[in-house]
Amino acid sequence: MTSYIFGQHAVQAVLEHQSQRALKLIVGEGMSRDEAAQQAKKKGLQVQTWPKARFKEKFGAGVVHQGLALEVREFPYVDLESILAKKPSLCVVLDSIEDPRNLGRAARSAYALGAEALVIPKDRSADITATAEKAAVGALAKLPVVRVANLNRALEAFKKAGLWIIGSSDKASMPAWKCDLTKPVALVIGNEEKGLRRQVQENCDELLQIPMAEPGMSLNAADAVTVLLYEVLRQRS
Repeated sequence: MTSYIFGQHAVQAVLEHQSQRALKLIVGEGMSRDEAAQQAKKKGLQVQTWPKARFKEKFGAGVVHQGLALEVREFPYVDLESILAKKPSLCVVLDSIEDPRNLGRAARSAYALGAEALVIPKDRSADITATAEKAAVGALAKLPVVRVANLNRALEAFKKAGLWIIGSSDKASMPAWKCDLTKPVALVIGNEEKGLRRQVQENCDELLQIPMAEPGMSLNAADAVTVLLYEVLRQRS
């Protein structure tokens, strides 16, 4: 089964880092997209030029494509075992993040701030879609993503590999800067509205919160990932 991804950064990242997925590049007529076209031709891909009207007819008026569309095979998830074999010191686990834009933005921050893998569950979670890849601005072509059938078993596997499971909860009493994040960590972020599921929370070794200046306010999942990973980076620096 094939799909399309859109936008300059997402398309060029796939061509460079996941070229085995790429099948065909479509360039908007009159758009200057020479670099992407050259990359695609070097890899032996077919390159087509379409007028704007055909983009709209094929993909709909709401798609922000920036004059580039890449037909791709399914996203190549990786096995958790292959990640653990590399002895990671920082991974991000997303529990039931249902908005693909939030997933993509979280992946972008995870890659930018040093996470070595992103873990998502198969059920009650957004998959890696064109929307997620566009929001990730190319990061999902560079960051290994693991999709697991049972998130709690994955957390147990992280523990056995020597990582601490640190969950984020607005009900936790410990602010992020009081938590030791210099040790190997799997950082777990919950659903945009409900937070961590009960059993996932119970499997965490520690819970921390991001204190808010305004009571009753909270950050969405992608923003929470950014703030907490920056704190990891700060402590480790």
